[in-house]
Amino acid sequence: MKFRIDEKVFEKVPELTIGLVVAEGIDNTKSVEKVDTMLAREVQKLYGELNGENPKNLPELALYQNTLKALGINPNKHPASIEALLLRVSKKGELPTLTSAVNAGNFVSLKYRMPVGAHDIDSLDGDLCVRLAEESDCENKANDLEGDALTAGEPVYISGNSVRTRRYIWRQTEAGRLDGSAKNIVFPIDGSAKNAAEIDKAAEELCSILTENFKCEARVLILDREHPEGNIGKLTEDEIEIENTIKIMLKGVAEHTNIADIRTKLQHAKAEGRPLNIKLGLDPSAPDIHLGHSVVLRKIRQLQDLGHHATIIIGDYTGRIGDPTGKSATRKQLTEEQVMANAKTYTDQVFKIVDRSKADVRFNSEWLA
Repeated sequence: MKFRIDEKVFEKVPELTIGLVVAEGIDNTKSVEKVDTMLAREVQKLYGELNGENPKNLPELALYQNTLKALGINPNKHPASIEALLLRVSKKGELPTLTSAVNAGNFVSLKYRMPVGAHDIDSLDGDLCVRLAEESDCENKANDLEGDALTAGEPVYISGNSVRTRRYIWRQTEAGRLDGSAKNIVFPIDGSAKNAAEIDKAAEELCSILTENFKCEARVLILDREHPEGNIGKLTEDEIEIENTIKIMLKGVAEHTNIADIRTKLQHAKAEGRPLNIKLGLDPSAPDIHLGHSVVLRKIRQLQDLGHHATIIIGDYTGRIGDPTGKSATRKQLTEEQVMANAKTYTDQVFKIVDRSKADVRFNSEWLA
């Protein structure tokens, strides 16, 4: 089963980006006190910060207001769900009690001030899509909300002909509401390329909250125009292996490229029966590597243990010319003998952590000299 964003939506909003957290085997029937408390504290924190003010002028919401306008929606009449959530917090200092899984999504929504939805995967009629409503969708009267009839061209979250969320990120329909029986849930986190880094952080945090507190399997997908669809259904054994690899690759990592790109690299490598090649460059400007290098060397060893190959590049030639990269002043020039002596101790120390049998050592003098 796929989650897809239709090209016609990208034609209106080219930078549209949606993070997905897919949780499988979640126990949504029990209250999780830790998660409920996290939400309650966030609500009280925001209640104090907002001090009864209407949140519509918050700078974080301008992005969503502009997205709705680009999709032909009046954000004053039909505000984004995050704006409605913040308004309730500002006025009442509380949110209705829902399942703990939904509370986890609401916590992340409030913390990062972006819309976070929740859809029961098992209740879907097919792929879950963000697309423009068609005439056939309008014939389903369950898609209307309190006399507000669905019209062709309205952007919706939809599965088959069953609309799950009206006006993109405005309001869920009855079919789209989550209850305690849901065991497999997809949480969309809506946004744009402009706040993609925040989407990534929010998705990673929600994924961590779910796996730690609900004893479920969870994974993150990031969709954009270059990656318009992702699998939210059951994974094959090969796909599970790739998702486990991604978890290990990103554990403890502060920054990374789009997860979809990482996933694609791993998929191509597996299909072609080859490992990834992991490169690390070291500048032999001193006799010993720095203790901080052990962090990245341990990450390389993790990847080697997953079957991938390492290439350690020694900057011997750049060391001889005093390469200033990343520094405000040129480094001291070293002789070839000094550089090679340093390189020898470097490699001796590197291979206390890195598996020598799964690594190559190259010198950049091979091509720069």
